[in-house]
Amino acid sequence: MEEILNDLREVILSLIKPTQYEIETQQSIIEKVTKELIDRANEIEQDYSFIEAQGSTGMKQTQLRNAADIDIFVALRPQSYNEILHQPIKERRKTIDSLFSELVDSWFIEVANRLKCENIQKTYSQHPYLSMNIKNIDVDIVGCFDISDDELRTNGPITAVDRTVHHSRYVSGRIDSKKRDDARILKSFVRACYTYGDMPTIGWMGFPGYSLEIITLQSDDFNEALQILIDLNTKPLDSKRRTQKDLNQTIKFQDNEIFIIDPTDTNRNVASSIDLRAYQWTRHRAQELLQRISNRDLKHAKELILEQPIPKYPLPEALVPYTSSFVFADDGLKHYTILRDKLQSLARKIRYKLEKESTGETRFGRIITEVMLDRDIFTLGFLFEKAEISQYYDQKGPPSNLVDAVESFKQSHDSVFERDGYYWVTRRREWVDPNKMIESILKENPIQGISRIKNDDTSLKILNILTRYILQIETEFRPQEWAQLKESLNDMW
Repeated sequence: MEEILNDLREVILSLIKPTQYEIETQQSIIEKVTKELIDRANEIEQDYSFIEAQGSTGMKQTQLRNAADIDIFVALRPQSYNEILHQPIKERRKTIDSLFSELVDSWFIEVANRLKCENIQKTYSQHPYLSMNIKNIDVDIVGCFDISDDELRTNGPITAVDRTVHHSRYVSGRIDSKKRDDARILKSFVRACYTYGDMPTIGWMGFPGYSLEIITLQSDDFNEALQILIDLNTKPLDSKRRTQKDLNQTIKFQDNEIFIIDPTDTNRNVASSIDLRAYQWTRHRAQELLQRISNRDLKHAKELILEQPIPKYPLPEALVPYTSSFVFADDGLKHYTILRDKLQSLARKIRYKLEKESTGETRFGRIITEVMLDRDIFTLGFLFEKAEISQYYDQKGPPSNLVDAVESFKQSHDSVFERDGYYWVTRRREWVDPNKMIESILKENPIQGISRIKNDDTSLKILNILTRYILQIETEFRPQEWAQLKESLNDMW
């Protein structure tokens, strides 16, 4: 058995480990950018603590083949900015934003221009940073503060990205070649689930690479890493061995459902940003993968670990009325994270309006929605519980025994009637077609930076994601009227 699994492991690693050429190319870019940053700092007499590549292509070296970018961190000495750091919190945040914005303008952009980079963009996450492309590799130059381990544990970071350096040092100081490959296999598996990173296809936010590295470091082998992932909803991963009940009693963690506590800052849950849908789907696939491995079904185990193209099959005809998709092109003027957040916010708004009438009664029932980014194309997909609804609905009024409320209700509405101990009124719906309603909401809420285009293959991708994958874990989404579609769904799954 072990020999068979080792064979599978070697086959997978031969496909996902970066080639020597890739690694050398990444290192060459890191060296060139670092040198130019140092030279420019000397020109403008800009003080700094260090300039280092962080993340998977930095000191951790847990990157996957053809799926890695470069993050170069420029660390400032906190003691050089005492005046700023002693400001009140709100004022301090604004001043720090201005500080890093100025560094981007006067330092980072000049470096990008000298290196003749493409797609140079000043963008914003926790604070301004520079994004660019060199030799088809995305490179970010990010400013941070150089704080000690003790300062991080005691006071937390000055900016959120200050943690990244500590994450890189924590992982690189503990990982060996075997665990490095285990981390790669686990990352590959999560990518194959479409739940990796900050732009997953399933869920609003996926698993950060660091979270998977923590899981790997806490496990003896890949199978144990999968089991840890599966158990996260009941067994927190925490160096202090706190239970889920213990953690939920902490105000900061009370709304968190899964826990991967940051070993460099035990007051932070690395998993807090992971969308529950992304976790549930990944957990579902991890259970399936462990079963495949147990049954020595290595062919299908391999397929679950290696990322496959999202299916573009036409949906069964019976399913089509219950689905809808809308495609948008990115004009390239804003960073994708800004557009992603706006589109996801709009998707939530549309879902809310589709599910209920303004008076609170059910409209199209439960709605599942998802947002997908494919290259520079955003796709918004919907799955409706009800594809058709009547032109009229009954709005519930006050209980029959509340005389004053009933009288007021009668004065406000014509043709009220009594039923089941309440007064009701029949109202005419504004919308009976979910697609037309969505079109109207989209027109009323345009997002600057993206524009509607004709539906293409990405529409089929998002609809396959909704019906083939997400529907499997949305156990409450099983309307009675879908009974006739069961055979079609079983064939898809």
